[in-house]
Formats: sequence, C-alpha cells, structure tokens
Amino acid sequence: MSKQKGNSTNFKNVCHQFFRKEDIFLVPNILCYIRVLLIAGFMVCYLIPFSINGNSLAHIYIATGIMMLAAYSDFIDGFIARTFDQKSELGKFLDPVADKLLQLAIIVVILIHEHSSVFVNVMFGVFIAKEITLFFEDLFLARHNTAMNGAKWYGKLSSFVFYVMTAFILIGIPIINTYVELPTTEHMVNVMIDVSCLVVTFCLVLAWVLYFRLFVILMKKAQQKDNASPREEKHD
Repeated sequence: MSKQKGNSTNFKNVCHQFFRKEDIFLVPNILCYIRVLLIAGFMVCYLIPFSINGNSLAHIYIATGIMMLAAYSDFIDGFIARTFDQKSELGKFLDPVADKLLQLAIIVVILIHEHSSVFVNVMFGVFIAKEITLFFEDLFLARHNTAMNGAKWYGKLSSFVFYVMTAFILIGIPIINTYVELPTTEHMVNVMIDVSCLVVTFCLVLAWVLYFRLFVILMKKAQQKDNASPREEKHD
C-alpha cells in the first residue's frame, strides 16, 4: 500500500515538474505546439496532391514551405527561451519531441514516395535505431540523476544536414522530374536521392556514435559518484 502511495506521489511530482500552469503558455512552448500542427499540415499537403492555377507542384511547394517554417521555429523558440529567460522543464521535454516528430514525418514522406530506394530505407532504419537508443540512454542517465544537457555540436550538425538534404529530395527532385527532360534524368535522379540519403545517414551515424560515447562517459562519472557516496557516509 505504501509503495503504491509512493509511486502515486512520484507521478504527481513529475507532472508538477513538467506541467506547471505558468509554463504551458510560455511563448517557446506555444511555438512547440504550433510546430506539431505544422507537421500534420506538412504531411497532408505533401501526400495529398493538388494544383493551383494548373501548377501540379503547388502542394509540394506549400508542404516544403511548411516544413522549413517548422524547422525554423525550432531555432526561434530556443532563441526566445534563452534571450527572455523563458526556459522551462516542459520546454525541455517538448522541444526535442517536436523536433524528432518533424524529422520522422519527413522521412516517412520520403519513404512513401521513394520506397524502392535501398538507401532511403537504410536512412529510415538508422534514424529509428538512433532515436530508440538515445531514448533509453536518457532513461539510464535519469536514473543516476544526470543528463546530456541539450544538443551537442554533432547533433546540431546532423539536424542541419538532415534538413538541407531532405528539403532537396522533397522539392528539388520533383522539380527535376517535371522540368528536366533528358534520357538520363531518371538515373540522375536516383543517384541524387541515394547520395543525399547516404550523406544524411553518415551524419546520423556520426551523431549516434558520439552521443553513445558521451553516454558512456556520463555513466562512468555517475557510477563513480554513486560508489563514492557510501564511503563518505561511512566516514562521517
């Protein structure tokens, strides 16, 4: 009974920590909510073709614009949070979640359109494996009262390359297919898609490996600290 009461108390403490009323309507958090809505709009516009004034690529232009706006909002909410001291635990939770949802939506859209490409499937698999690994690494670190404390340079580099390369696949490839009529166009397009996916995959793997290295370092420090604590208590 006491254990259940303790678990209930811990759950309430976690909810109070991450979902404080005063944090819900902070500008950076509101931008995160908007980003999630933009993700849904991006997928709908890209996957449901429509034309405007006879332009069959209109839905792609609009969807890519929404995607870039959502990606840019990631920079804006962080800037506002740092500049105007609007950081919050809720924001620390929402921001990476919204960011990964956007990246997942982009890869899913590319996968639907370019499912025959082996390298698209490899990129998708690496992305999923990386995010699952990082999720469990964060859980293990949290159990030892430590964390990676935000994105590192290799994570930011990976995200930048991801958005540049995938934006090219999303909008550049359809434009080439529509307006470039050469005997080698299809082969050229396939090569560009494969190369773009390989570049993204390389950066994902680089970030994955370096984050795992950081995880190992932090775990060793946490374990040393845990081992030192009983000795200090015994000495006291």
